[in-house]
Amino acid sequence: MDFNETQSYENVAVRPEGPGATPADTQSERLHAIKERVRARQKAMTKAFLDIASELNVARTELPESKLKAFLVSECGLNRSDLRTYLKFTEALGTHRETIMKGAVSFATIKALVAAPTAVRDEVVEKIALGSFVASSDVAAIKRRHVNDAKDPGVEQERRRRKALRSAAELKAQSKVESFGNQFLPFAQSLIDFYNDGYDDTRSRDDLIDKRISLMQEAGDCLARFEELFDTAALPAAWEFHYQGNPDETVWLARAHDSLKSLALGEFQSVDPESGNPYDTSHDFLDRAAVESVLWLFNDNGISQEQLKHRKLPAAVAKTVIDPPYRLSSIEICAGAGGQALGLHAAGFDAVCIYERNKNAVATLKANRALGPVRQGDIANVDFTAYRGKIDLVAGGVPCQPHSSMGLQKGHQDERDLFMEAVRIVGEVAPKAFFFENVEGFGFRANSAYRAELHRKFKELGYDTQVFSFFGSDYGLAQNRPRVAFVGFRDVPIGRFSMPPKFPEWRTTVGEALLDLVAANGWEGAEDWARKKANKIGPTIVGGSEQSGRLAFSANLRKQAWVDLGIDPLGIAKSAPSASHPKNSPFQFTMKMGARLQGFPDDWVFCGSQHPQKRQIGNALPPVMARAVGLAIYSALTGVDFDYAQALQSPLPAQHQGRLKLNMLARVSDQLDTVPDHC
Repeated sequence: MDFNETQSYENVAVRPEGPGATPADTQSERLHAIKERVRARQKAMTKAFLDIASELNVARTELPESKLKAFLVSECGLNRSDLRTYLKFTEALGTHRETIMKGAVSFATIKALVAAPTAVRDEVVEKIALGSFVASSDVAAIKRRHVNDAKDPGVEQERRRRKALRSAAELKAQSKVESFGNQFLPFAQSLIDFYNDGYDDTRSRDDLIDKRISLMQEAGDCLARFEELFDTAALPAAWEFHYQGNPDETVWLARAHDSLKSLALGEFQSVDPESGNPYDTSHDFLDRAAVESVLWLFNDNGISQEQLKHRKLPAAVAKTVIDPPYRLSSIEICAGAGGQALGLHAAGFDAVCIYERNKNAVATLKANRALGPVRQGDIANVDFTAYRGKIDLVAGGVPCQPHSSMGLQKGHQDERDLFMEAVRIVGEVAPKAFFFENVEGFGFRANSAYRAELHRKFKELGYDTQVFSFFGSDYGLAQNRPRVAFVGFRDVPIGRFSMPPKFPEWRTTVGEALLDLVAANGWEGAEDWARKKANKIGPTIVGGSEQSGRLAFSANLRKQAWVDLGIDPLGIAKSAPSASHPKNSPFQFTMKMGARLQGFPDDWVFCGSQHPQKRQIGNALPPVMARAVGLAIYSALTGVDFDYAQALQSPLPAQHQGRLKLNMLARVSDQLDTVPDHC
């Protein structure tokens, strides 16, 4: 602040300063002058706040609040936290406006007051009226005192007692864990030795059997002690290990528990889940992942996974390929606009039939690449037994709204939930594998019991299953797009399947992905928008349910994130911004922009009016994500090893019309006379 200015505020007289100052300008007088200026400016700032609050209070009665907020954030530079203070001031402190003004209360203190309970506000306002200076820290202190005063002394004493007991219990538990590590340290070393000696052909068979029995006994003792120390009932089930929604330490504990149980039973795995290659089962090899899981328990005891040797596989690793060497068969259910079908086709799967209920989505599937015969109907009314034994993969985007974090989250109680129909279809078709994708919410703990039921039902059908999470931003999309893959295999150990590698270096900003589409009509602000505003990955775009009347790609909870990217999230435009569009003004997405963010080819045609098109685009699994998982499934089924980086960047199937002329499809279709064209 420049105190040499001679400007006055609210008629505060200021003594002249500088070369013309008189000897009477003592140090005391100068400090007094500074004080008057500071107070004047504080009052000016308080008055400015009050004026803005009054203006916005009037504007709320004239404009939709959502539009007003979006404008204030994008055009006036207000952050959302400050905006809440302005909008709530009149309701919380409007009757004390003069007191706030007289006390020159700072914005930080006003902000704390607006958020405080009524009793706290009343006490603070009284102090201000009496001439006290009150800072935001004082408001916080008074608030804490009110909270403590409201507590029952007995309740507070009980809380402190429980806290002391918890501290004592934690110390005791820590002591037990340390004792556990010391007690079973020899067992950990035995695991390392047994694993590292896996290819030692000089050992006798009797020696191997003795060591195996000894290891089983030690694992059993370790397991019993482990279950005494840890709440194993709270750990995620085995099929949840690869789902990222669980905390890392919880997953490691669950893996260690599962591995100890297997070792204690003598179930030494014969497949390396990292490579998918089988070990020579004539030797007693331990699965590396299982050993690493157990060794994690002893990291504080000087044991490290790095002590495990890198073992060469007995069979030579095949040369990686880019394109699938031959085609496999598939059935697609709940196909939507065809994002998953297109990606799986590029991954080597030809659809014997593609099922979809919605007429607009069916029209979209028929208007684009001929990925397979398209049939419209409700899958609940279709008998799939005619396909039995003829299909390699059943896949689909089972409706996600029942599990979406943006929806009502009714889960399996939602009438749109078709997972049990998916179980029935897999049972009737008996494919070698299945792949059902869903939203991130499907993997949340709230749905764990439902997932467990699905795993159990698929297990009864002879399938090993696993749930994985993956993100579109790891495959070049300009949005986060978290999804869950539910996969299962009938004749192939689940350990041979691993999710495709991630490519974070491919991450693309919204501006990079859409610049050419945004600039298509000559908007001069396009490059600045892409470089300065849309220079980051966007949130997930959504399609919504058929009951939703919103015409927008943004979820309600993510609108501000789009505003920050220079996007008006409250609608969908029919064309890109024109040359006359204000340079720094937000604009709305077009359907083509939404499709580009989803990774659809630019020539992909979406049928129906705007609302059906929006749902088809926003609810789709992006083709590149489907292709990545499809290649991993193909690899697990055939043993073919792909160069994922090149395979995922190669072009998608070119545009062509008409039915596919494939001998495989013709042979299978000839045997499916019982399957109707329309269900």
